[in-house]
Amino acid sequence: MNNRFYWAYQNPSPPSGQPVWANIFSVVPDGNYTPTSLVAAINTIINYLFPTQGVTLTYNETLNCITFTNPNTSIYNFKLFANSDLPSIPDFLPDYNSCAENLGILKTTVIGIGQTVNLSGIIIQNVDNIYMTSPSIGSFDTICPFSNNVIKKIPVTVDYGYQIIDQYSATNDYLNCSNQTISSLEFHFRDGYGEYINLKGQNVTFSLVFNKFDSDE
Repeated sequence: MNNRFYWAYQNPSPPSGQPVWANIFSVVPDGNYTPTSLVAAINTIINYLFPTQGVTLTYNETLNCITFTNPNTSIYNFKLFANSDLPSIPDFLPDYNSCAENLGILKTTVIGIGQTVNLSGIIIQNVDNIYMTSPSIGSFDTICPFSNNVIKKIPVTVDYGYQIIDQYSATNDYLNCSNQTISSLEFHFRDGYGEYINLKGQNVTFSLVFNKFDSDE
């Protein structure tokens, strides 16, 4: 699950020195969310650290987005990081699992004192597909932005906490693993951003079927 929220705050008028951004990443509790409850969870995270600033995050039903209000009484600017900017920030872990796109943060956004900002549309389904990859038998013949050895794309059609069962198969959908000597097999599960999915101790079962084809066919 993409459950990390990356953000920062800044006092634009510090008692001494130049204003600096303090970077933070917070973990959003696992669970099934509606747009309203997801926004409420982010609102709780920010106001837990800044309970006296009057910051509010509300769900805009008309635009299906977060409305972030930083009132005139606040003493801080706030910044919400988009996924594209995370690699340039050394404070953050490389295994991002960011929920920025779920929250509609498509570009890094600063909400200054006295500003109200509407983000982009909320996306509740946090994983559209799970990608099963294998450097052992992938044959480097699949096209994907983050891997050249995807062996299976698994649609996520259930809510959080439910079992995912992929029953789709096709006789013409196969990978060529000829001329290989295989002593061990390695498999990974990734989300649409290429991040490894934490299965949290749950089991995965699948079958591999090896067929021998006549080269003249």
